[in-house]
Amino acid sequence: MEHVVSPQTSSSSHPISLFKTHFKHRTIATLQDLKPFNSKISNFMRNGLIGEAEELFDEMPHKSTVTYNAMIKGYLGNGFYEKAVCLYKEMPVRDTFSYNTMIFGLMQYGDVEGAEEVFGSMGIEIL
Repeated sequence: MEHVVSPQTSSSSHPISLFKTHFKHRTIATLQDLKPFNSKISNFMRNGLIGEAEELFDEMPHKSTVTYNAMIKGYLGNGFYEKAVCLYKEMPVRDTFSYNTMIFGLMQYGDVEGAEEVFGSMGIEIL
């Protein structure tokens, strides 16, 4: 059962604390195990809780492409263009969603050259 916490709650019931407490004994062994973490990152980003998303991301011992995509999409959606670009460059593996998100985001920020660079790298990385 997921806890619903408003941003005005006390630090003892901080959303990241509640999530960590709920999953403290859980080990991440498969991609399936990442689903609640990826969902929480997406929810944090959707609600403008960038710090909480970053904290959870940083503490995850294993990350999937979906994890990176959630962070990048969230950064772009919240106006953190540079953070999105930096994290995209750090991604060990990219997928179609990664490319599309970055191209769309770069175009929104007027970085046509950056979008063309991402588009041009797609064929190289996919092969």
